[in-house]
Amino acid sequence: MECPGVKISKEQVAISLEIPNFLPDEVQVKTVGDELIILGSRHDDGEDVVQGLGGTGSCGKIGVKANFTRKYPLPLNSKKDAIYCEFSQNIGKDSPTLRVIVPRVPSVVGDEEIEHVINIV
Repeated sequence: MECPGVKISKEQVAISLEIPNFLPDEVQVKTVGDELIILGSRHDDGEDVVQGLGGTGSCGKIGVKANFTRKYPLPLNSKKDAIYCEFSQNIGKDSPTLRVIVPRVPSVVGDEEIEHVINIV
């Protein structure tokens, strides 16, 4: 089964994720066990707002807080130490996109498959 934004080949797994309103320093990518986890967290304190007629009344701030978490299972032959990310922001076009590349160890040499014998204990 395929997930939207995920392309799987023998060489790599490529994940593309649109992250509108997030900057690179507000996003974290990490692996935990056999999962790739992408976290986004942003908090904008906003502007001072005066409520009431003629500028009298209570004052406060309107802020924005946004979080997201995405988890993806990693293939067994993933090279976790070689994972890298690209952030692209096309102003005026699409939302900012985070692209995560997970290289894979080849499981095929030439046209032959590598055989792994598993001992039964």
